[in-house]
Amino acid sequence: MLLRLPRLAQAAVVIGLVSAPIAGFCMPANAVAWRQSEWWLSKLHVIQAWRSGDGAGVTIAVLADGVDATQADLTGRVIGGPDFTGSQRIPGGPHYGIIGTGLASLIAGHGHGRKSANGIYGVAGRASILSVRVTLSPGDPLWSNTSLTSKLPGDTAAGIRYAVNHNASVIALPADPGMPGIPSWGGVQAVAGGSAAERAAVAYAISHNVVLVAPAGDNAQAGNAPNFPAAYKGVIAVGAFGKNFVKAPYSSRNSYVMLTAAGGDVVAAAPRGYQTMNSTWAASAIVAGVASLVRSQFPNLTAAQVQDAMTKGTFYQRQAGLATGSGYGTVDAAKAITEAAGMSPPHARPASLGALPRRMPATPGVPSNGSVITRDLVTDGIISAAVLAALLAPIMWYGSIVKRREHELALAAAERAQSGGGLASAG
Repeated sequence: MLLRLPRLAQAAVVIGLVSAPIAGFCMPANAVAWRQSEWWLSKLHVIQAWRSGDGAGVTIAVLADGVDATQADLTGRVIGGPDFTGSQRIPGGPHYGIIGTGLASLIAGHGHGRKSANGIYGVAGRASILSVRVTLSPGDPLWSNTSLTSKLPGDTAAGIRYAVNHNASVIALPADPGMPGIPSWGGVQAVAGGSAAERAAVAYAISHNVVLVAPAGDNAQAGNAPNFPAAYKGVIAVGAFGKNFVKAPYSSRNSYVMLTAAGGDVVAAAPRGYQTMNSTWAASAIVAGVASLVRSQFPNLTAAQVQDAMTKGTFYQRQAGLATGSGYGTVDAAKAITEAAGMSPPHARPASLGALPRRMPATPGVPSNGSVITRDLVTDGIISAAVLAALLAPIMWYGSIVKRREHELALAAAERAQSGGGLASAG
């Protein structure tokens, strides 16, 4: 005897069976690449932000120890720039691109392999990376060469100006070379604290409408001294946390910290293979990627407005965060896009030469809140209608079978009753 389920239960079973393959097909082909290791893409709502754009048309300058353009997850994304250090290190060598390649992958990695199902996916996967070498790699013996290390702040200043003059609209700034706390990295006290040239270069970039992002510093447990260029006014300084959203013990506790992002246990590309990064530098790369998403989607907004959108569109906002190194809260890619959409393009200052936008569009490029909502409602309505139609068809089919079966049972019962009545009359 078949188990007879209540009608609602039967319908739920059918809906579940029908909707299961729909959920499976909606899973992006590249999901395997990031769902296990790139935890920040979902937790910082980057995946939701991809609905609006992917960083196309934006150039992000990565000022670090170089970027290996042959890394599988970065092919076609890297524009080679100069090496201001004069260290003669070359791509493919043991002391080139260890940090920069990882940062670039977090910003603009596109995966690799069949359907790009392997590797690292960056926050702004279609953005371009301008690689500018302004510092040395961790563990490089040249850190003991004072003739090289003494001019690193000046190299950073030159790199900033180069990036501005070569169309970068977002610049991912380097860590302070005098920053202690990282094994085999920097700690050259003679160059700690930045320089007048570096400060002037930061002001130059800001005047040219460029968004500047920097690691806040990894020395909270080693004196917590200010780090530069992160501490300069107008720079988005970024602190780090791990998977549990607890601020990393090494992350700067200074008041100049503006945002926090994933920086602990962050998987990134390396010149050969992959690496796990634990640094505010990794966190700053993720924030630079979010800034690129905003600049790509809303090119009419000024650098100040982009910064405003990201600081207002945060979550995990800590009380007294600006005084404790938590800033305005944790960067949220989707909320930053929403905040940017609500800013009025007519009030955005035109960018100076060398920064986005190159020319103002004929009509405002930023949709109003109403148009965004309307578009989303229409899109969601079409999708919902299609899914509903897909679900109703098997339900109606199942209902017709049940109805036909009940009709057959009723006829059989009537025949038995009629037959029984006839026998009684005959008796």
